[in-house]
Amino acid sequence: MYKKYLFYIFLKKLFLVSLIFSLLIFIIGLFEEVSFFKNNSLGFLIAIQATLLNLPSVIYQLFPFIFLISTQSFFIELIDKNELEIFKMNGLKNISLIYFLLINSFLFGMIIILVFYNFSAKTQNFYLKIKSSNSSDGKYLAVINNNGLWIKDIINSQINIINAKKIEGDYLLNASINSFNSDFVATEIIEAKKINISDKQWKLTDYNRLLLNNENIIKDGNKSDVIETNFDIHLINNLFKNFDSFTIMKLIDLKHNNNFNFTSDEINLQLYKVLSYPIYLSLMTLLSSIVMLNIKRNKPKIIYMIIGIGLSVIIYFFNILFQSLGKNGTISIEISLIMPILILFLFCTSSLIQINEK
Repeated sequence: MYKKYLFYIFLKKLFLVSLIFSLLIFIIGLFEEVSFFKNNSLGFLIAIQATLLNLPSVIYQLFPFIFLISTQSFFIELIDKNELEIFKMNGLKNISLIYFLLINSFLFGMIIILVFYNFSAKTQNFYLKIKSSNSSDGKYLAVINNNGLWIKDIINSQINIINAKKIEGDYLLNASINSFNSDFVATEIIEAKKINISDKQWKLTDYNRLLLNNENIIKDGNKSDVIETNFDIHLINNLFKNFDSFTIMKLIDLKHNNNFNFTSDEINLQLYKVLSYPIYLSLMTLLSSIVMLNIKRNKPKIIYMIIGIGLSVIIYFFNILFQSLGKNGTISIEISLIMPILILFLFCTSSLIQINEK
């Protein structure tokens, strides 16, 4: 019976803390999106839509700290009601309470990566599409699907629909460019085996250009082999190297069928981060439990909150440091992910030695 009661308190705290974080993120994000969409006639409505679509991804990133603060709040309620002492008198040891929280945190973590992460990836993908289509000049849209890279690009009143099967280095491979005038009437088709996109003046190699003139098709070999666009390789990489918009299945597919200039280290890092997430959440719960059980009971609640926020900031920058070392090749990707978790695990387990005496 007591397990149901403890589970209810823990679930309630997770929900309340998540709700508070969601409201704060929504308000802050809405200001940013309103500024971004200020020139759109439906700016405020689109800003609300974009904020809501981006919200799940941000919440996913903050779940470790939500679990840490929720665990603090869980213990604060037990302490305020003197229920920790009551449980102890009835034979419930501190280590058993921590074990109970760890199991539940791990199970919640599994649900988060199997359900919430994939949901947040899809909403993030929609969010990025909206931001791309409403970029500063509103002239381009880019997506990746099973048929490769697709780009809609408007330049000098000409609409270009670009499709490429693969990106390799600074090149689009097996690409086609279908051009239309402002009335969306087809004007030309370009088929190129290779296009250098290192800058916004794309250089065509081994290509055919067909001019469509009054329904007649004319093969033109005299046209320039350079076309002007709004895109280069850096912009394309920035648009698509947000791995938070990729579901687990998409990441696995990219790992085995990578046609879009993603490095295997980048894909592996994201996969390892997702798969180790339940362990990370459990360790955050363990760390918070240890802190709460080692703080004197007469401390003001603000002290608990300050400690929780301080730990969150330290752990956040600690993770960023190791991820940066992994991405620049200083250490391996596997070590960059395992080390923060291992250090956190060693610190927590060493602190459990005297926990039952508290």
